[in-house]
Amino acid sequence: MPSDYGAWSQVAECESGGWQVLGYAYPDSLGIDRANWLAFGGKPMGPGMVGPAGRVAEIRVADRLIAHYNAAIPDRYGCGPW
Repeated sequence: MPSDYGAWSQVAECESGGWQVLGYAYPDSLGIDRANWLAFGGKPMGPGMVGPAGRVAEIRVADRLIAHYNAAIPDRYGCGPW
């Protein structure tokens, strides 16, 4: 797992109740909206629980997004849809 897996797991818990995809508008577990998800290399994922490989893929997209905006991983208490 990536070194920042723990921090992103907290975001996933806040955004979707854990590593699960809830639907079309937010096609990941981390609350990244569809436009950003696709723009930063995310692949469409169907609703449901996300396994280890999917989690790594989500973290890669999220890391590209925060690097692009020179942002930090949001803490679980202040997270909201991106």
